[in-house]
Amino acid sequence: MTLELGILGDLHVRVGGEPVETGSPRQRCVLAALLVDANRLIPLDQLVTRVWGADPPPGVRSTLHTYVSRLRGVLAPSGEATLTRQPGGYTLSTDLANIDLHAFRARAEKARRKADPAGRAALLRHALELWRGDALAGSGTEWAEAVRVTLHKERLAAQVERVDALLECGRHAELIAELTELTVEHPLDERLCAQLMLALYRNDRRADALQEYERIRRALVEQLGTDPGSRLRELHARVLASAPELTAHVPGAAPRATVPHQLPSAPGMFTGRRAELTTLNRSALTVISGAGGTGKTSLALHWAHLGPNRFPDGQLYVDLRGYDPDHEPVQPEVALRGFLDALGVPPDTLPEEFRERVALYRDLLAERNALVVLDNAHDAAQIDQLLPGEGECTVVVTSRDRMSGLSGARLLTLTALDPEDSRALLASRLGEDRLAEEPGAADELVALCAGLPLALGVVAARVATSPWLSLAELARSLRSDRSRLDGLRIGDSRVDLRAVFSWSLHGLSAAATELFGLLGLVPGAEIGRSAVAALVGSDDTAALDELENANLVTRSTSDRYRMHDLIRLYAKEIAHGSGTEALRRWVDFHTHSAYAVERALFPRRAVIPMEPPVPGCVPVTFDDISSALEWLDTEHHNVTAAQALAAEFGWHDRVWQIARALDTYFWRCGLQSHRVALWSAGLRSAEAVGDLDARVLCLRTLSDAYARVDEHDTALRLVEQALELAEDPEVVAHIHYSQVSACDQRGDHERGLTHAEATLRIYRELGKPALHAQGHIAVGWCLIKIGGRHEEARWHCEEALALYRAQRDRSGEAGALEGLGMLAYDCGQYAEALTYFQQARNLSVRLGNRYVEADVLEHLGETYSALGRHRDAKDAWERAVEFFTAQNRHRDAERVLSLLRQPVPL
Repeated sequence: MTLELGILGDLHVRVGGEPVETGSPRQRCVLAALLVDANRLIPLDQLVTRVWGADPPPGVRSTLHTYVSRLRGVLAPSGEATLTRQPGGYTLSTDLANIDLHAFRARAEKARRKADPAGRAALLRHALELWRGDALAGSGTEWAEAVRVTLHKERLAAQVERVDALLECGRHAELIAELTELTVEHPLDERLCAQLMLALYRNDRRADALQEYERIRRALVEQLGTDPGSRLRELHARVLASAPELTAHVPGAAPRATVPHQLPSAPGMFTGRRAELTTLNRSALTVISGAGGTGKTSLALHWAHLGPNRFPDGQLYVDLRGYDPDHEPVQPEVALRGFLDALGVPPDTLPEEFRERVALYRDLLAERNALVVLDNAHDAAQIDQLLPGEGECTVVVTSRDRMSGLSGARLLTLTALDPEDSRALLASRLGEDRLAEEPGAADELVALCAGLPLALGVVAARVATSPWLSLAELARSLRSDRSRLDGLRIGDSRVDLRAVFSWSLHGLSAAATELFGLLGLVPGAEIGRSAVAALVGSDDTAALDELENANLVTRSTSDRYRMHDLIRLYAKEIAHGSGTEALRRWVDFHTHSAYAVERALFPRRAVIPMEPPVPGCVPVTFDDISSALEWLDTEHHNVTAAQALAAEFGWHDRVWQIARALDTYFWRCGLQSHRVALWSAGLRSAEAVGDLDARVLCLRTLSDAYARVDEHDTALRLVEQALELAEDPEVVAHIHYSQVSACDQRGDHERGLTHAEATLRIYRELGKPALHAQGHIAVGWCLIKIGGRHEEARWHCEEALALYRAQRDRSGEAGALEGLGMLAYDCGQYAEALTYFQQARNLSVRLGNRYVEADVLEHLGETYSALGRHRDAKDAWERAVEFFTAQNRHRDAERVLSLLRQPVPL
């Protein structure tokens, strides 16, 4: 349970957001004394002096013990703090972030380490927001007064530093009122006077700036008998002379976050909900609640698109998947990262702690008029940290939950549309003339749909796609159909969704009805048209268009489709667990298509034995690496879902084959934990069927994945198991090569060299040039890492380069060129190194291999720097950081960031 302990104002304790009574003034003073030095032992005598002064009353220790016991009861419910008696005194132990004073100091210190003035100002503002008034308000002891003076000096220092940062950003105009107030509070503070003079001058108020100087000059003479200091006098002289350097480096305006435009398209043909739209116009935070199918998202998006100029600072949108049957709800951390990306926050500047990211997000929105739409939220806890703080932003939340615990929200509960709006919705889809032909049947349809927008939409689609069907006949089918979704009834309207969905299938072809059921069985949020073709076993996918026309699937992009979650539930039921052959085609489609991408990305990797796809399955083929990567960027979630489905059905070969098919892609993306999951599943399947070769492959590749997530003991154990089981010499060589990688991850390059030499020896004996080259590069790279054996390392890299070029293996060629570049750099041959690295990068770009390109960019930056080309070095390193971050290679990114932080002439 969250705990908040405050002394920057009235002393307060909040547990779970609710205030807790802290007792008498003396007891509160005991707590304040403990909080100031939290996590430290406070000697008993010192604690007594803090609370009672130098002349405490008799029996004070007994009284203190009573207060401490009561305070334990105050803190205990949170589980976040303990108050213990130790030899000599007491200690209050808790996370310092729970105490506003220590949180203030931590934030201020972090701000001081930040070079960017806008970021520094934001963090200082975040720190100052913790102040609610005079520190230790209500405590009148000498100790409290002394602490209060010290803390107010810290507060003023943070205020001054924040103003300096804002002045550096050029935000002088907005500071004048604040600085004027501060100089009234601190009339003799020369730093504040200087800041106010500068703000006034930069705002074309030179005379006022000079008048402010005269004010403090007279005050200092009259009250202290002294003149202003040299710095203030120098500023005064510059203002008198209108010195250009006072404005030379001032930006024209404060930096603003990127204006995001994340809203999906507005729903077409929206009708009704006039009262709800009016309510939305009047509230800064609205929760649109209601059952599935009531049109919560449609209402939110329709309203959001009315008058786009209402939100000049942009719109943020996220689907939180609170009730998605196939996915876990989106975590607040993930959603917040998406918002910060949309607001233009560079990934390398993101704070490490989630609560600090929340603070940054709220700072960015604090003075902006933006819209935030939190769609399909599960509960208040999911969105609590996604809400902006104080400011002009408008927030709309949609959820099946009423969000009763969300403070300050206006609840807007959607029920059924009234008959007039329901009829208007049908008329907007079918035309008024069509309803006028059968007015009674039209009214009955409106009544049978009970005002549910989803049901009305399906009715309209059914009629529109079956012009021969009368409204009366359709009404009769609705009247007689029995429901199978007994547990899913919509609010008080008692709408039976099974009936709505079942009659919507009646006019469809048999192929469309069958496909509807199969789509309910397929995992994954979306499906592409080519995967649908595999599912039905034919390139005739007209049934998919029927489902789209009937509003049973929706098109998310030009050739991708998704189902509403409730429709999917119904589709699963009518499938009755059938469709095993179709699902096998779907699995085979993703297995072979993904493996085609793998072959394009890593052509020199040994081909694995794989039986052809089952009849009716036509995998995707690719003309180039770019199209292959584009396909897998979109489909890799479905490919991993296919692996899980294969494991469920016992199609064990496909499980480890999918691991192999996705391995290079996940490696390039830096998703090493995904590789661990893939190959762990593959290993279980290989063991289940006793496939020795597959088991060895899974062991050695899983070892590499574990090594890259720093679980080196596990990696070593797995690769040793693989070596014990391997019989084929080539496989043994592959395992030695895997051990080279594992040793490299541990930094054990001498041991890696032993395995590299074994790899080269076996590969040479096999007489396969591509493998022979791989052995040379393994030895060469180990020698480079060890250092001091440049000529030997160069020979191996040059041998590898010649073999790779003879085989036209561009990926291997890039690796050999990178190695030669590193050697040239180590020998001080920077021009030669630059040539090698540029060639390696060009090949990596052609191959779409950003993993290798990121490494080469780091080397390029180092080489440019050595050549004195510091601007080029900075550009290369910034690009490397971008790639490393995207690939989740955070240690690599931090290493390059440290290079960027070093002062260099530009």
